[in-house]
Amino acid sequence: MKYFAIIDSNNEVANVFVAPDDTTEEFYTNSTGTKCLESFPDGSQRVRPAGKGMSYSEEYDAFISPQPFASWNLNTETLDWESPEVKPEDDANYFYTWDEENLTWKKNPFPYLTSFTKEDNDLLEQCSSPEEVEAIKDQLSEAARNVIWPA
Repeated sequence: MKYFAIIDSNNEVANVFVAPDDTTEEFYTNSTGTKCLESFPDGSQRVRPAGKGMSYSEEYDAFISPQPFASWNLNTETLDWESPEVKPEDDANYFYTWDEENLTWKKNPFPYLTSFTKEDNDLLEQCSSPEEVEAIKDQLSEAARNVIWPA
């Protein structure tokens, strides 16, 4: 199977679809009237696999992820977005998230716990005090509540 990205007039990936091995970019571009480019799941070409919402750079023949924050710049060698400040290394106790308002990395008040769900961690990273964590208690998974407030 092959994967193809439909590229809109703004060079954004509008959709990605699976097709038989014997099809080509030209076939889908000609039959749909829309630019279609092959996407490689292993990233062996075009830097990384295409995803809806990404952009296609003709200059680099690459799919580029959306800019995560206005202050971040595209590294033209890796085609990854980079913050204006080097991120401190996460450790076993804490992880860091970008604070766009202050243009700095914010140390999260609670340790990163792998038993937490992504949703738990997303909620907790928005908190800057124990009171704020208490306020979102009901939104956390049961496992997270049991770790933060053991019985």
